[in-house]
Amino acid sequence: MTHTQTIKIAGAVMPPLFALTAVLAAAAVFLGPTVPVWRPGGSPATEVVRVPGGPLLYREAGAFTLEGHEIDAPLTQTHVAGTLEVMKYQVSAAQYGLCVEEGACAPADNSAGASAGLPVTGVSYLDVQNYVTWYAGVTGQDWRLPTDLEWAHFARLGPEPDDRSAPSGTMAERWLNTYRQSAASGRTPDLAARPRGHFGENALGIADIGGNVWEWTDTCFARVNLNAAGNVMSRLETCGVRVLEGQHRAYMSAFVRDAISGGCAVGTPPDLLGFRLVRDVPWYDGLLRLFD
Repeated sequence: MTHTQTIKIAGAVMPPLFALTAVLAAAAVFLGPTVPVWRPGGSPATEVVRVPGGPLLYREAGAFTLEGHEIDAPLTQTHVAGTLEVMKYQVSAAQYGLCVEEGACAPADNSAGASAGLPVTGVSYLDVQNYVTWYAGVTGQDWRLPTDLEWAHFARLGPEPDDRSAPSGTMAERWLNTYRQSAASGRTPDLAARPRGHFGENALGIADIGGNVWEWTDTCFARVNLNAAGNVMSRLETCGVRVLEGQHRAYMSAFVRDAISGGCAVGTPPDLLGFRLVRDVPWYDGLLRLFD
């Protein structure tokens, strides 16, 4: 004989599964990072876009060699797990300024002339990490920089193609050739930050992807050596250099605030350096929404 156990809570008889759900939801309210996004000075809450995980054709960031010869990173089919909340817009000068006012962040390089409604620029990876620590503290939520893989996923950009136009097979000469092509195109740096939304939204509703503000990611620069079968023989990460994403991928020293003045490892440097944050959606988030 089997018995169905019931639990009585506040005068109501509840089946065990529902009771467990209620208990977990209540615990999440008190213990989990579930408070609304902080609204400083009564300003609107930070707008976010929910991006579910999924498959992605991806070329990893870094410098790759095949048995000692420089090559492009292999193109691989990968998968992004979980759901992300992504800031719809890049962090603004006003938002960053609040961190500066509280003494948790150093002023951005261009803070004196920056309009509050523009994205913050002139910030290094180290500056961004100070902001992440401060912002996570005031919101009670685990905000962070995206990885390069996550950025590629929510940006919905295709992988960078192989560069077959260089006269030599060495990566150094191919980088130089890419730089010459960029220079020959006549493109000049666009150093004027634009109001958020100026460059439009992608298919997911995330704004200003691929504008003139490149975005820091949390991915370290890596040197990877492969064998003939494509297996990784060695991997050396250099976290003093981080990956930036925008109109093209770039590698930048973590302390650099102005890419034009130096610090870009190869190719045409980014125009401006900024960022947006993401957070992992907790597993119990759907349960909490049932009680809203």
